[in-house]
Amino acid sequence: MDLATERNNMNKRTFEQSGMEFEEMIERSNLAYDVRGKAIVQKIHTPWKVKRGYNAKTKKQEIYSAYPDKSTVDFGGTAQGRSIWFDAKRTENKKSFPLANIKAHQIDYLVKVHNQGGKAFLLVYSAERNKTWLLWIIQLIDFMNAEQRKSIPFEWFDLNCKVVQSQNGIMLDYLEIVLEGF
Repeated sequence: MDLATERNNMNKRTFEQSGMEFEEMIERSNLAYDVRGKAIVQKIHTPWKVKRGYNAKTKKQEIYSAYPDKSTVDFGGTAQGRSIWFDAKRTENKKSFPLANIKAHQIDYLVKVHNQGGKAFLLVYSAERNKTWLLWIIQLIDFMNAEQRKSIPFEWFDLNCKVVQSQNGIMLDYLEIVLEGF
């Protein structure tokens, strides 16, 4: 493996780890909600399957994992008798959030949740700004229909989305924003 490939793999692992750190903050917030009796929100783990195959290059049997199905979104649960489903997104970009970070099946799933009366949204974290916004799925759909862009500028988030704060002893208190409309 050459140095450039190794560096790229290290950067990818670092980014993935920081994404996991964001999800871990959400999981800690969810635990605090559960302990306080405010909500039950669980991490939805991506299903995977162990597969075996023959590698013709090495002439050996290999064992590897694969994702057999598309998952839904990162988190789902119930708060005050209402269904809440959301995905956690993190970006290192300096000026905007790339729409390519959101998969079509995630949007479809969140739209279905919304159409059934549930709360459907994304938590979007900017490492550059050290800021998290709550983006309702309907806001995302409206933006995508109105704008011919491949990304959402952070200024748009500032004008149109609520910032998720650390408050009340909860790292990312998104539930307060979600429950405002109930």
